[in-house]
Amino acid sequence: IIITGTGRRSGERFRPVLTAEVQKMLHGQFVPPLGAVSVPGNKGMLKIPKEDIVDWFDHQRRQKRDRLLAVAEAMRDITSGERIERALMQSSNRLERALRQKYENVDEEAE
Repeated sequence: IIITGTGRRSGERFRPVLTAEVQKMLHGQFVPPLGAVSVPGNKGMLKIPKEDIVDWFDHQRRQKRDRLLAVAEAMRDITSGERIERALMQSSNRLERALRQKYENVDEEAE
């Protein structure tokens, strides 16, 4: 339950302005969206279904697990030396190409 009030002090007296904004936020900024319905007989109160909250928590848990797995993968890549080996190979290949080009230019100048 979220209490938003009935809008007594809003510019539009007794029209709950905050309720609609909170509903938009719950639906548009949460993944998966949280559905909120007004409580019958109380314009200033919203109720979020338990299933929506459970789905949201499950999604957050899965997202956290996926992020942690990605970090673990990156750490394994760094500590295994594979990243360093790839960087050295790329550097070596660039150096070899540069030397080859330099010697080709020297040979052309000699002719």
